[in-house]
Amino acid sequence: MRARPGVILSLAIAASSCSPQASSFTPSSMAQTSPANVPAPKAGGGFVILHSFTGGMDGSEPNSAMVALNGDLYGTTKSGGGSTACSGGCGTVFGVSASGRERVVYRFQGGPGGSEPTALLAYGDALYGVTEDGGKAARRGTVFHLTTSGALTTVYRFHGDVRSGWDPQALYAANGSLYGTTRSGGLNRNGVFFQITSSGNERVVRSFPRSQSQPRLLWLGGTFYGVRDDLGPGSPTGVIFTLDESGVESTLGYADVGALGSFVGPPVTLNGDVYAASSGGGSLKCDPGAAVALVE
Repeated sequence: MRARPGVILSLAIAASSCSPQASSFTPSSMAQTSPANVPAPKAGGGFVILHSFTGGMDGSEPNSAMVALNGDLYGTTKSGGGSTACSGGCGTVFGVSASGRERVVYRFQGGPGGSEPTALLAYGDALYGVTEDGGKAARRGTVFHLTTSGALTTVYRFHGDVRSGWDPQALYAANGSLYGTTRSGGLNRNGVFFQITSSGNERVVRSFPRSQSQPRLLWLGGTFYGVRDDLGPGSPTGVIFTLDESGVESTLGYADVGALGSFVGPPVTLNGDVYAASSGGGSLKCDPGAAVALVE
């Protein structure tokens, strides 16, 4: 069964509790904090649908975190867009205003230009991202630069060399360079942490051991902070760590995955501190999850 195309949601308040009564949204409380120009939530729910994808030319299956640039939001869809080079389309980059006006910034065509975008980054006045398919003949993925007017330049095409990575999943900007992670490749065939150099080449900074999950990273103050799970013998362990640009990793702390669940999403920063969320832990009554402070 084909997945539904997907929607873009606006949510002003996210409140949760084990109590069914307390977990419901109230339109009055949502309206008090809704961003300007966003339609008011309808009775019975706190979400506002800004755009419903048709699964055709406008894209299908949004698959990456949205980013903000010059007052608009941008994201990617895995498929759709109308290209016949991929079954169901090769994916899109789209933009949407706070009032819900959606436009397709770029439709991927497969081949050397890439297909199936998986991550997007706002950097300067442009967008950067990765596709996990397309590029060279081996179809190992690409890194691209995209203007908000729709002009795409392929920055790098992964070639699938035995030591390099492929199937890129995330992209970061740090000290004027692009860094990212891949799902496959590297010395251990478990992905790599890579840099795209100023000359447009890939430098493998670190190959991930097979016993580790793919890390989720945050660039802050000259250092990458990250969370991941170690999947070795015994109980899986959540690891909080730093990673510098030369690939040196330092562990900050551990978390029992059995008690807290796996870390989800990348860390975030607030008022100089770094936080991450876990998939379990918190209340022993309903185990809804927990927020973990990484850095004091």
